[in-house]
Amino acid sequence: MMRAQVRLSEAAEEPANGAKKVATEIKEEGFGRVHKQHHAKYKAGLDELVAGMQGLGSALTNLGGGIGAAGGKYSAAEDQAAADANKAGSKQ
Repeated sequence: MMRAQVRLSEAAEEPANGAKKVATEIKEEGFGRVHKQHHAKYKAGLDELVAGMQGLGSALTNLGGGIGAAGGKYSAAEDQAAADANKAGSKQ
């Protein structure tokens, strides 16, 4: 489970880094005189794309954290079960 947590944390960096590359320098004038009214929708679409990529990164990070926490609880339960078994086996 620890390995899955690490892999998810690593994978979470990719969308976050990619989101930084999505931003555009294209201004309204860059769309041309006839199409400049479409710039606002274009920019809004890019902003949503960036937010989605950042959200994906956050979701992967949270998933990794949850898997790590579950792994810790699982490990603690296994340790307790082993201790209980040893204790029961050592009674005479």
